[in-house]
Amino acid sequence: MDGTHSESSGAWTLRLRIDGVEHAGRATMVETVVEALPGIRWARVDYALAHIDIRGRGPIDEAELVAAVAGTGCTLRAMGEEDHPEPDHSASDDHDEPVAEPDRSPDEHGEDDGRGEDARGDDVADDGARSLSDIFRSGSDDGQPGDTAPREASGLNIFGFFAHVALWCLAVSLLWALAYRVLPVPMTMPMFGDAVFGNGVRNHWVSLERISPNLIRSVIASEDNEFCHHYGFDFGEIHDALREAQNGGRERGASTISQQTAKNAFLWADHSWLRKALEAYFTLVIETLWPKRRIMEVYLNIAEWGDGIYGAEAAARHWFHKPASRLSALEAARLAAILPAPDRWKASPAGPYVVSRSYTIMARANSVDLGGDDRCARP
Repeated sequence: MDGTHSESSGAWTLRLRIDGVEHAGRATMVETVVEALPGIRWARVDYALAHIDIRGRGPIDEAELVAAVAGTGCTLRAMGEEDHPEPDHSASDDHDEPVAEPDRSPDEHGEDDGRGEDARGDDVADDGARSLSDIFRSGSDDGQPGDTAPREASGLNIFGFFAHVALWCLAVSLLWALAYRVLPVPMTMPMFGDAVFGNGVRNHWVSLERISPNLIRSVIASEDNEFCHHYGFDFGEIHDALREAQNGGRERGASTISQQTAKNAFLWADHSWLRKALEAYFTLVIETLWPKRRIMEVYLNIAEWGDGIYGAEAAARHWFHKPASRLSALEAARLAAILPAPDRWKASPAGPYVVSRSYTIMARANSVDLGGDDRCARP
């Protein structure tokens, strides 16, 4: 049984006796070990009948197969007559004597009479004297039992492949979100686009303590009044936006600060259903893994406030020539006013729309209480 069998160049199927498999757990262990060997496509153990069916292609190392199975505490051997018991006629009510068995030996011309083991549908050896080498050499792909198993195994392998990909994507996304929970976001897709195809990027990360409360209140008043009270989605706002669109009104966004943070930090900017689905997923992730204060901190540090201008610190210095910590209520309201379209509107000098919008935001910001109901975003 030693050596690699180069004779088996095609696909083959065989059945071997296996001893020592007492339960399904051991059977699964044996199958896993055997399927890991080169040249083996699949293996199925029937521990109740004490045999194993093996499907392979090309040569395999018999010694390696036997040793691998032995490592699980089991033993392989060729199937023999004792593994295929003949019908018991001794208990028949109609005969006092055992019925003589028909002669299954080859006839005088050396041809099999067709009633041997193979005629009864057995996969492999017809006597215990045959070695594993003989069985490997006699294996073929001519309709042995289990011919459909490779196709089933192939389907399972495809399912397993996609399951592994999905699990890896899930693990990577969770680790990514956990990293951003404590580390500054180094680059976003919009930043990357401006860095490669635009006029460069201006961004300077600062902690929430170094951002004026005026800007925090203005952004909440302008973008997401219920920021401290929802779990990532404002379903009332979504319903109102859909109803207005159905009644012929102008389309308006209903994204929360959490949704915008998820999109800006992890994704790209477009309106595809794939991006929206991923945005919803990452929104749930950050709402679960991050505190609200962290969501606000990340949002204010990666939001776009002009061509290549990202984050509150860069915006304050670009538009008002001061740090974000010193923004007045009016300046903060003007920055909040240009957030929906920073490529069209300017915070200074402000146009008529931005001036009007900033006064509305200032009035609403007075109702944002960072020491009370809205304390989740307090610096």
